[in-house]
Amino acid sequence: MDFLMISNAGEGAHLLKMIENEGNDVKLYIKEPSYRDLWDGLLPKVKKIAPSKNTVVIFDFSGMGKLADDLRRSGHLVVGGSSFADKLEEDRDFGFEIMEKAGIKLPLTVAFDDFGDIEEFLDKNSESEDGRVRRFVFKPSGKNLPCHLTYVSKDREDLLEYVNYAEKNYGKDIESFILQEFVEGVVVSTEAWSDGTKFIKPINHTVEVKALMNGCLGPATGCAGNLVWVEEENCRIATSGILKVEEAIIGSGYIGPVDLNAVVNDEGVWALEFTPRFGYDATPTQAFMFREEIGKFFSDLSRGQLDRHMPICDKFAAAVRFSIPPYPLDPEKLEDVQKVCPNIGIPVRGLTEKNAGHFYFYEVTEDDGRLHHSPGIGLLGISVGVEDKVWKAFDSAYEALSELKVPELQYRTDLGCVLENMYEKADCQDGVSATLGMMPEVELEDKVEENKGG
Repeated sequence: MDFLMISNAGEGAHLLKMIENEGNDVKLYIKEPSYRDLWDGLLPKVKKIAPSKNTVVIFDFSGMGKLADDLRRSGHLVVGGSSFADKLEEDRDFGFEIMEKAGIKLPLTVAFDDFGDIEEFLDKNSESEDGRVRRFVFKPSGKNLPCHLTYVSKDREDLLEYVNYAEKNYGKDIESFILQEFVEGVVVSTEAWSDGTKFIKPINHTVEVKALMNGCLGPATGCAGNLVWVEEENCRIATSGILKVEEAIIGSGYIGPVDLNAVVNDEGVWALEFTPRFGYDATPTQAFMFREEIGKFFSDLSRGQLDRHMPICDKFAAAVRFSIPPYPLDPEKLEDVQKVCPNIGIPVRGLTEKNAGHFYFYEVTEDDGRLHHSPGIGLLGISVGVEDKVWKAFDSAYEALSELKVPELQYRTDLGCVLENMYEKADCQDGVSATLGMMPEVELEDKVEENKGG
């Protein structure tokens, strides 16, 4: 089979490599010029998008929905990407409207396009109906905004000070923003795959942490580590969330994954935002759970030939993101930082026949048969373990990662405790009796990622 991946910055390249390793013909197109050297020597690339009608076209990110729609209308086989999906992710008000129409609970959420309106809003909404002092999460929208700008405030004064900082330093790039009431609980992402006519079962869940350092300290990243598991039976998290929007998703004709990020607590499931695209690092983590060929899955999905069950194992997949300085870094500052903190060409050593199957790489190239870091922000990849117990999955991921030899390699070492704790809380609040293998003789940290979205 033939596959073409259309990528923004090469995020899904290793997924395409997995498909090639299954015996398929593949090609990679990277949109962003500064990332076009990624995966040189590892994958065949094209400079123009001109797939044949028999080629399965995969969009690995959002933002190119019109192109995806045009290809679908012309009879091409397409997974991922659509104008509807782009709007669902980028237009927060549109996403909230879809949630409300479906009857999904939402925290108090208000959109702004003027920083000057915040104080008046806080004066009127400082307390909830039951008299509790409200905390708010600041979520800005705009192109190329850094992850760390989303902020969970501690109180009114903290919020106002942070918003003043954001306006002063990023105001010209912030097109709009929302204030969303903070809800105590566990953030769980629930994903379903659509074939354009129905959701394919089973759905899957992800819990993740974003903070760079142990103890959930440091700057927020896209993802520092995550845990993925499938849900064979429809649980409360799914029936109160993602399954309520199945009709809206399939009605748009979208084919691919769609995720609803929500806070789960004993009062219900509170939706935060949609991610109608591949999730990073959730999708690469999930790729290690497939029991059959990934290429066949994408081909069957694009043709509407899948039955109602994904070929995915009922185990836990745990991932640890690893990187090198100057990560985390805003991509638009890449050229300036390379002058003072160069990392292009740093060798990636320690790969063996045993551990190579645990890694999903992002920013790499191959030269003379050796793997190197390519131009990028220092994001090398993730190490993944798939086991029947949470702690075993993380042990497997860390064991493989410990054998990797890369100068200045950095990653969190507490993810097993933190994410297992989050899984346990989500599982207990959902009331589902799932397999939970607790880490023996370890005191779990009481760290819960707050409703930052992702």
